Amino acid sequence: GGTTGTTTNRGIEINGSKLLTSGGGNISLTGAGGSKSNNYGVIVTAASKLQSAAGNVSITGAAGKASTGTGIGMLLDTTSTIVTTSGNIAISGTGSTGATGAANHGVQINSTKGVSSTAGNINIVGTSGTGTTNDVGVRIVGTSPLTTSGNITVAGTSNGKGTSNNFGVEVNNSTLTTTGPGAISITGNGGGQANNYGAYITKSAKLQTANGNATLIGSAGA
Repeated sequence: GGTTGTTTNRGIEINGSKLLTSGGGNISLTGAGGSKSNNYGVIVTAASKLQSAAGNVSITGAAGKASTGTGIGMLLDTTSTIVTTSGNIAISGTGSTGATGAANHGVQINSTKGVSSTAGNINIVGTSGTGTTNDVGVRIVGTSPLTTSGNITVAGTSNGKGTSNNFGVEVNNSTLTTTGPGAISITGNGGGQANNYGAYITKSAKLQTANGNATLIGSAGA
């Protein structure tokens, strides 16, 4: 877990590293950020790779309670990736509470290599913090691909208190694909006031299934 320093006290940071398991070995990460600003629960960055063959990957991150700045629960960044063959991938994150800054996302996927499983399910759940604006439950952006033959489930809730862009789920310029019988399900609950959609899917984003259903459920903020 993080400490109470001034900034960047992350629960877990994987920076330019590989964490690999063979056989049925699982990968499990749980991180809690410290207080102050930019204290993420879990950050995977700088071309890092988490890969399990037949095991599951589970990541849980909770940002610290920040007085200023930004705190993201779980961040997959740059060209980092999470991969399994037959295992499931579960990611959950909670953004910073008490922050006066913006962008306290629950989960943010911003990687050109993204998240993939050959046959397992991908499940992402995020709850944003309570900053001023742009506090998103689950944010998938920047051409980030999510790919599997199983199911993809994304659920996000924004607790943002500001006036705009507190989406439950945002899929922006990214592609979610199921190649087999798997379905895609997105459920979002917006926060804040104006323009706070439950689910915000941009025209450059793609939701693609081979044989499964695609379901979107959104509840706008009050």
